[in-house]
Amino acid sequence: MTGERARGETAEDRIDRIMAQEAAARSLITARVVTLALAALAPLVLLVAGWPDALYHLAMMPLFAGSVWLQALAGRRWGPATWPHYAVIAFNYALLSFTLYVPNPFSEPPLPAAAMLHFGNAGYYFVMLAALAFSFSPGLVMWGGVCAALFSSLARVWMLAQPGVSLSSIGGGEGAALPRKDFEAALEDSLSVFHVDPGVWIQEVVVFLVVAAMLAQAVRLSRRTARRQAAMERRGANLARYLPAALAERMAEADAPFGGDRRAVAAILFTDVVGFTGWAEDRDPAAVAGLLREVHGLVAEQVFRAGGVLDKFIGDGTMASFGLAPQDPAEPDPADLAARALRCAEAILAAVAALNARRAAAGRDPVRLSLGLHLGPVVVGDVGAEGRMELATVGDAVNVASRMEALTRALGCAACASGAVIDALPGDPPEGWRFAGDHALPGRRGAEPVWTRAA
Repeated sequence: MTGERARGETAEDRIDRIMAQEAAARSLITARVVTLALAALAPLVLLVAGWPDALYHLAMMPLFAGSVWLQALAGRRWGPATWPHYAVIAFNYALLSFTLYVPNPFSEPPLPAAAMLHFGNAGYYFVMLAALAFSFSPGLVMWGGVCAALFSSLARVWMLAQPGVSLSSIGGGEGAALPRKDFEAALEDSLSVFHVDPGVWIQEVVVFLVVAAMLAQAVRLSRRTARRQAAMERRGANLARYLPAALAERMAEADAPFGGDRRAVAAILFTDVVGFTGWAEDRDPAAVAGLLREVHGLVAEQVFRAGGVLDKFIGDGTMASFGLAPQDPAEPDPADLAARALRCAEAILAAVAALNARRAAAGRDPVRLSLGLHLGPVVVGDVGAEGRMELATVGDAVNVASRMEALTRALGCAACASGAVIDALPGDPPEGWRFAGDHALPGRRGAEPVWTRAA
């Protein structure tokens, strides 16, 4: 079932699922932190409020801890933006409003309900709104603002139903229009513990909604940024299947990675599966594809290890280059390029030998690879049309390397390297390579010195 869901997921679905998992994990951490904080505050509450007034506040603490855990479990069970989560958030705000605006029944003398408005408790709503931002859900954040406005307003409506509570305001310039005696009376009334100011009420509701909208927008923009970053990383990861990591990162971040054609000296390597066409003639297409993936993966691994660029797959063959990766200097040392290309070729042949040992143990046919190498000037750049472009390396060096690979059949060897590759090396030719004379290459005038290596 999990595999089916993964195969049917879009990239955006996957990002949403990861965000939901992260939000659930953070909510559990928040629940633990809040529980520990409440436990640490309990002795302080007892000290400040005294006995028995502290009983009321101490009794509220387990309810708050329970509500936070309920919110975390709801997010873990149903996700951060489902109706149970909305219900738990509404319960949390209702509980907070009850705690902030219902006077302590153990107080002596008891406080009137409207007196709770004079303690500046509205800030706790903003703390809860900020905590909702960790849910990565703009809808939940906005819902928190609506709940704050709703339950704080219901608390005031309840207060107005209590005996002796008045509703009036001296804001909006009304005070200046009153006689001094009446103004002082109105001001004294506004400071009374039996007074509810509608101006403050409306202002508080508007600020709750505005702050919630701003936080929701911030969360939405954060999600969009995360999606963009994930898309870039996914694009870079896809490119890294074919290119070294540094080059893949450069191509993923730039619209024109090379800024036009780039001229350079490079070592070119071609590989091909000998006899592949005949082998594939009577094979199931799935088996053919499996062999190609196996061989291509083997070649790509060694090319990347040598710091090369895997330019392209050509049927059962590959083309790679050395000296064109971003980490290579603008004017690389030809000796270094030749050495890396030769080491890569030798590593590929060793990996093929290990592959054939495994295939023989499984009773399968061996695989034979042929390789061709050359060193020379090339041009690398984008080719194709606007709707479909490809990074291509072109030049005579590419043609010679391709002809070197084809020459392996006639010479009965596993790899052919041009004289330009061997001559670029300091000292003697590497062990295992022998000079096979000058050979004419199809389509080219003259002859090219050729060095060969057995499998």
